[in-house]
Amino acid sequence: MEQSPISSPKRDVIIFFILTCAISWGFGGVAVLLSQHRGGIAYDNPIFLILTGAPSLAAISITFYRNGFEGVKQLLSMLFRSFDWRWLVLALCILPLIFFIVLGVSATYRSIGFSGALSSYIVWLVAIVTTGLLFSNPAAFLEELGWRGFALSNLLLFTTPFRASIIVAIMWIVWHLPAFFFSDAISAGTSGILWWAMSVLAITLIMTSLFIHTNKNVFVAGVLPHMFINSSTGIVDTGSIDSFFMLVVASIVFILLMPRRQ
Repeated sequence: MEQSPISSPKRDVIIFFILTCAISWGFGGVAVLLSQHRGGIAYDNPIFLILTGAPSLAAISITFYRNGFEGVKQLLSMLFRSFDWRWLVLALCILPLIFFIVLGVSATYRSIGFSGALSSYIVWLVAIVTTGLLFSNPAAFLEELGWRGFALSNLLLFTTPFRASIIVAIMWIVWHLPAFFFSDAISAGTSGILWWAMSVLAITLIMTSLFIHTNKNVFVAGVLPHMFINSSTGIVDTGSIDSFFMLVVASIVFILLMPRRQ
């Protein structure tokens, strides 16, 4: 994404995060309280759209302020950038493969049978292919233009892919924290926040690798992996040590793909 002479990538990332939290847990939080929504919020509820769309709204707002309509057009174009199609194949396969490895390692660590977990995994894979499960939660579409398209893109202008991943993961984790207390949107529960944070870092490392190798295509590197994660509840327990195993595997994949500084 082109930067205007007066903009600073580092400053813009800070402003982006503050604005994202202000929209989501400021305006959106007030809306939740006024509407008396203490539990889960339906995906088609306008409040849910405000909460989850905050990263993209913040990204679009800052981009418009900095570079006008042309800048917003460039930001939106990151959803459809051309890239080597082989990375799409990897994007489709990498998380199911990681889940499979984690299930096997977890079963061995817990000294339990793998067959039950494998059955659930196969059912999940079939559902992904034959139903609309992958698209059941719109959060991936609403968030990723902000996290990957704006934040990660700007971070890669002045730091390494690994450091950029850590920063995006921290922002993503902090932004999600109120959801542990205001709703049941995150299945890990408050007791599993640390484990869940590990899973967030794991998926962030994978997304960064894909982002770099797909010419910064937000759909393939951001939306697609995000949809896989959101649809995988019950397959890998992100509120347990499974998240640690996921982080280890994701770190190995990150190193093997060797994302280079952009």
